[in-house]
Amino acid sequence: MRSTIGRGVAAASLWRHPGLGWLVAALAVGGVAWAALQRPHGPAPAVVRFKVELPPPAQLSKVSPAPVFSPDGRYLAIPAELRGDKRLYLLDLSTGEPRLVPGTEDGGSPAFSSDGRWLAFRSGEKLKKVLVSGGTPIDVANTRTSALGVAWGAPGIVYNPKYGLGLWRISAEGGQPDTVTVPEPGELGHWWPQILPDGETVVFTAYRNTLESSSVEAVSLRTGRRTRLVTG
Repeated sequence: MRSTIGRGVAAASLWRHPGLGWLVAALAVGGVAWAALQRPHGPAPAVVRFKVELPPPAQLSKVSPAPVFSPDGRYLAIPAELRGDKRLYLLDLSTGEPRLVPGTEDGGSPAFSSDGRWLAFRSGEKLKKVLVSGGTPIDVANTRTSALGVAWGAPGIVYNPKYGLGLWRISAEGGQPDTVTVPEPGELGHWWPQILPDGETVVFTAYRNTLESSSVEAVSLRTGRRTRLVTG
């Protein structure tokens, strides 16, 4: 299955989710806007477009978030479906060849470590990590949902542990998680976290009964203060 992916915003999964797509797109736009403010003035970076073809019968996932790039731009982690099972593929951009990541059965919501050596993902009721170079996945935390987003940065791994809850943060080595956000009255949960380059800010979706009332927000890991960025 061929899908055109723009570097920085991978749009394949958005086509299948026109409603949630606006929220995910807003998250991406928020991150790009923040980066633009921090970048010195000068020519805008070039946009790179290319096609990704997974080996049949694999196809892009209909439920997991969009593919993600490693921090060094060498790899693209692709949530896929293979014979009805959710799996993860890694595309080496130097060769253009995607490979199935062993041990990622029921896997989704990929996120790279800041050094690009590890890949975190949700698998069933587990948050796991695996070396990009290969190996056996390692359990990091227990969860009760499998596809509400994962982010990995200097502060650790940020994720939603269960539908209806806020965001938690845990060390990449495991241990006791910390609470990052708590849903306010009327909120059904906080999903799709992204850690901004400052290492202190997490952007996420505060989901409510309708998309029109849902919002994209930012929270400071240092102070806990929430800021609404986009409504609807």
